[in-house]
Amino acid sequence: MLAFAGDTQFAYPVMQQMMHTVESWDPAASRTQPLAELKGHLLRVLDRMSMPKEYADLPNSEVPAPTAVFLLAGFCWSSQRFRIWKLHYQSDIDRFSFHAYRRWSGNNSAKMLAVAGNHMHEAKRLIRKQLDSVDRLRSGGIDMEPLQVLGQMIDNDRFLEIGGRIQLVKIYRSLKTVPFVVSKDDEKSLFGRPLLSYEVPDRFPELKID
Repeated sequence: MLAFAGDTQFAYPVMQQMMHTVESWDPAASRTQPLAELKGHLLRVLDRMSMPKEYADLPNSEVPAPTAVFLLAGFCWSSQRFRIWKLHYQSDIDRFSFHAYRRWSGNNSAKMLAVAGNHMHEAKRLIRKQLDSVDRLRSGGIDMEPLQVLGQMIDNDRFLEIGGRIQLVKIYRSLKTVPFVVSKDDEKSLFGRPLLSYEVPDRFPELKID
């Protein structure tokens, strides 16, 4: 699963090309390619696309740095564990790099969380507060707390940069991914798009968010 935060004008064509490169090669499309190997390939795609021809003759100081970050997540069959990487532009080496997210330490090894975009520190604080309210901050896993916090931040005028409809996809150990119809405030959406009154996407489950 691939997601992004930041400049849509840069990220959208990159996301399209990442999708096409996965679809074009059977081991990637069938998920027999280990996830870490796919991550390396997607980084190279990012690097190639972050230097358009119109910037080739400009001094490095005048070339705009990419302002989008990408999250790659899934279950890696070769290591038998869930993995999350942040793919981000690193100005000191003038290329995209990656950061691997790890499980929390101590009794919290069941938790792994990645947050990208605006107000990240506040989001993490609210998630920790939400976990504490259900007595799962110091041990146990993460359930719906990040989703609940995202819904709260979308509804809060303090976080005007965070908006739109929630997009939700569940990843299984079987390598299957399932998108959800999200029902919130008497409106249903799928992949961030509000559904028309007559649409009934019955191939996907529905989740109601209060």
